Amino acid sequence: MGKYVPVTTNQTDAVCQMANEKKVGRARFQEAMNDGDLSRFLDSLLEQSQSETKKSSVPAHLYEFQFEKDGADAPTLVARTRGKFFVSKDAEAMTENATEFVVGPKEKVIVRVFTCESLDVTGWAETDFFDPNGFAHIKKFGLLPCISDDAFGIRATHSEQKLDEWIWVAHPPISARGYRRMFHVGLHSYFGRSVYGYGLRSSCQLPAGLLVALRVA
Repeated sequence: MGKYVPVTTNQTDAVCQMANEKKVGRARFQEAMNDGDLSRFLDSLLEQSQSETKKSSVPAHLYEFQFEKDGADAPTLVARTRGKFFVSKDAEAMTENATEFVVGPKEKVIVRVFTCESLDVTGWAETDFFDPNGFAHIKKFGLLPCISDDAFGIRATHSEQKLDEWIWVAHPPISARGYRRMFHVGLHSYFGRSVYGYGLRSSCQLPAGLLVALRVA
């Protein structure tokens, strides 16, 4: 919100003039003041202003991906992706965790990619950001964590990825092969376009330029 500047008498006179033009009358105007109607109206103006401020604080994104999900199960997703791209053993193991790997419904998804700097999470421990505390933090930007199977939609959609660029798909971590893991979507110098499963570490901090994929609320 901008710097507070008091309401002027010209503005209050304009309110009186509008009330008279609408033939509200002194008694009804006073009743509205006594009942709190005018106070609630002024509160609504503040809420609108605060909402506009929040919307303006949404960070800039590097990419936006839109894709249709068909509700395919985990084995189908892996097989379909392996037909065109590399899927690591760690990533496959994540999909085999039927309790934590989530297959979303048939839907159209919008995912955007941000830097950690733009999300104001530079220096956070990996395990602190990719958990409920981190997901609560990004909600103030109107963003939501991904569903874990979004990683395969991102991989299929991101056709012009740069070499050695890696996008961390922000979803609830999945236990696999001794680690709590996240999906990474990248372009490897040997394997090409890939889906990896990365093991989170509490000792590792998020660098400013690390790329994070999140859903738009």
